[in-house]
Amino acid sequence: MHLSGPASATLVDNTIIDRAGAIHLDKDPTGQIGGNNITGNLGYGINIQENSYARIGFTAPTRGHLPDIIKDNQGPGIIVKQWSGAWISGNDISNNAGHGIQVDRSSTAEVSDNEISANAGDGINVANGSSANFDPINNEAPSQIKGNTTNTPNRDYGMSCSTGGHPQRVEGG
Repeated sequence: MHLSGPASATLVDNTIIDRAGAIHLDKDPTGQIGGNNITGNLGYGINIQENSYARIGFTAPTRGHLPDIIKDNQGPGIIVKQWSGAWISGNDISNNAGHGIQVDRSSTAEVSDNEISANAGDGINVANGSSANFDPINNEAPSQIKGNTTNTPNRDYGMSCSTGGHPQRVEGG
């Protein structure tokens, strides 16, 4: 599925298996992604890039919490890059050939209550001027990492920040 340009879409209750890359948003769209089985793809599971935004694992305001299964893909589970943002909550992100969640190139992500396990890279990787931090009292920073769990270790770190990537606040697992 490819959504490009100033558009919006809600992707709910789909099975996406054995594709080059499962879900791709670029060039300014907005997406709500929930309740999908994204498994065994030859590339990434979900790729949000080029000033795009997505809610992953829930839709608002009508359906609420809809966890995605994002596993066994040959690239990262979720990529958020190139000035993009995502709110990633309540998903099973496991056994992907890259990072579980990769936030890169001046992007932001709120990451909460996910199972992020057994990925070949880091569970969460934040790099190149991206952020994974949040101050809910002052509402100043764009991202939050809290309540995530790892039942099976990722190959590298649970969370890694490099080249200008920074978490300010990490809570829970």
